[in-house]
Amino acid sequence: MVSVHDVASWEQRWFERVDVNGPQADKHPEFGPCWLWLGRVGPDGYGRFDRAGDTTTAARAGWEIALGGQLPKGYSVRRYACSRSLCVNPEHGRPWIAAEDLDHNRILARWNAAHDYCVVGHPLTHENRIIVPAGIGCRECRHDVELERTRRRRRR
Repeated sequence: MVSVHDVASWEQRWFERVDVNGPQADKHPEFGPCWLWLGRVGPDGYGRFDRAGDTTTAARAGWEIALGGQLPKGYSVRRYACSRSLCVNPEHGRPWIAAEDLDHNRILARWNAAHDYCVVGHPLTHENRIIVPAGIGCRECRHDVELERTRRRRRR
């Protein structure tokens, strides 16, 4: 069991590894600046934090500090206000469960099937449409995701 003293010390250690004066959130600047993680970074480009003998993501630890408790198992923190993998500002993310990814992909596929442009605005021409497990996808969006993955791998 983690004591009150241990909790205070891991919270303090977490804040010692955070720069709260980072750049503004690129997608939703109204949520304030990014809090950049200065500690250990995993091979996926996201911050890692050791707490009570357990390693978790730095963003998850930040959310648990903000909540004053633990996120349920199976949940992770998904950023929506910025696109920085090292941002740990709890205001820039929300708890997310993997099943929501499936719902999100289905919603995007339904949108793409009913429109001649994707939700980002790329034209869904015959050449730009691809079939994905959830339905119809945007080739340009898929390309952008793959480029971002490649950039993250190269930063390791």
